[in-house]
Amino acid sequence: MDYLMKVENMPFKKAVEACTNTAAASVLIQYGIAQSPEQQKTLVLPEKSGFSLRLYDYLCCKRGIDGEIIHSLVQKGMIFDDKRGNVVFVGFDEHGTARFASLRGMYSDFRGDCAGSDKRYGFSMDSPHSDQLYIYESAIDAMSHGSMDNAFRGSKNAWKRVNRLSLAGTCDTALTFFLNQHKSINELVFCLDNDPAGREAAAVMSHKYSINGYRARIELPAGKDYNVDLQSFKKHFTRKDKIHEAR
Repeated sequence: MDYLMKVENMPFKKAVEACTNTAAASVLIQYGIAQSPEQQKTLVLPEKSGFSLRLYDYLCCKRGIDGEIIHSLVQKGMIFDDKRGNVVFVGFDEHGTARFASLRGMYSDFRGDCAGSDKRYGFSMDSPHSDQLYIYESAIDAMSHGSMDNAFRGSKNAWKRVNRLSLAGTCDTALTFFLNQHKSINELVFCLDNDPAGREAAAVMSHKYSINGYRARIELPAGKDYNVDLQSFKKHFTRKDKIHEAR
């Protein structure tokens, strides 16, 4: 059943039916053990802190992310900080309704999803005129890669040249749904973490979507993830600037 749900993206009810029979699935739904596909999750977003300076301090100063990207996403309501000291990354549906949100602690290693999150609606940075989609494990990696694009291309808007999607992990539920909603996408670039789990997931997904007609390639970071690469990149150029000033 795990295989059917995680690999084949089969809803819980269908997986139960496939493994047992229709009657068993009906009983599970009747007694509230499983949700009917028609039942929509209700996302519960945390209360905003109303003090965004610490969000900028964390994402810009500590994580090295481009301030223009942060400002743009804050303005769209895609990121904010809550009263518990977390950054909240929000995914929206086609009607602009928040349907998914992940949390990242600014002062701890806490990570999690908000209650009622629908994994189909990942955090995404859309580019309406691009047919390319870059896929990451986290929102911070998506923002980090966009920041590196800005630096390499010398433009504050270079990050908007392609679509970017966070899977909030290595499951492709959000990817499958995104592609169903964006029919113009034909090239996928897997930018998952450079660790055993990330490399394996990238290889599996690249093969899966290639045989389904997409151009697919893997573009892993040099370090563990793209935020590590971004911070290394910024340290390198800061060091070069200091050497230049000393001369």
